[in-house]
Amino acid sequence: MESKPFVSIVIPTTGNVKFIRGLVESAIKLDYPKDKLELILIGDKTTKLIEKHSEIAVNAGINTIVEYYPV
Repeated sequence: MESKPFVSIVIPTTGNVKFIRGLVESAIKLDYPKDKLELILIGDKTTKLIEKHSEIAVNAGINTIVEYYPV
């Protein structure tokens, strides 16, 4: 069996978080080993919903990182 590479999915946003949930759900549905996936959500301090959406990925078993950049 061939080993799959580790993959990072980076989702940057600036205030407009209406698409983040769909992107997170798409990452969860990928036919890819969850232990080989990492989701990185990047936003400014106004995008507090990022943390809520990151919990969805964490609960699905995907390593998730939330980063904020200064406004």
